[in-house]
Amino acid sequence: MHTTERSSAGFTLIEVMVALSLLALGIAGTAKLTELGYRQLAAADETRQAAYFAHSHLNALSQADSQALLPQQGRYNSHFRWQLKLTPVPPASVKADVKLATTAPTVVVPATAISTAMRADLVVWMDNDSRAMEFHTLIVRRAAP
Repeated sequence: MHTTERSSAGFTLIEVMVALSLLALGIAGTAKLTELGYRQLAAADETRQAAYFAHSHLNALSQADSQALLPQQGRYNSHFRWQLKLTPVPPASVKADVKLATTAPTVVVPATAISTAMRADLVVWMDNDSRAMEFHTLIVRRAAP
C-alpha cells in the first residue's frame, strides 16, 4: 500500500480565498463608513452656514429702519435661499423686558418702553437636499424718551 502524506505547513487555496474575501468585505465596509462620515460632515457644515446667514440677517434686521422691515425673499448664495415673514406684535402683548443683545453693552428695554414690536420668521432652505431651518425672533423699537 502506498500512502501519501500531506504537508500541513501551508494554507489551501480555499482558505486563502475565504481570508481574502473577509478582508475585502472589511475594507469595503470601512470605505462606506468613511463616505457616510464625509456626507454627515458636509451636512453639518451646511447647517452651520445656514445658521450663520440667518443670524447675520436677523441681526441686521434688528438694526434696520422701519422701511427695511418688509417681507422679502432671496438667496444668500447659490446654495441657500431664504424667505422672511414679519408679523406685527402689539407692544402691550410683550410681557417681559427685552435684552437688546446687538448693542454693547447689553441694554434692557422694559416692556412698557416698547413702541413697536414685530415677530420675524426666517426660513432658510438648503438647495442641494431641500432641508429647511426656521429661525424666529422679536424685533423691538424703543419709544422715544
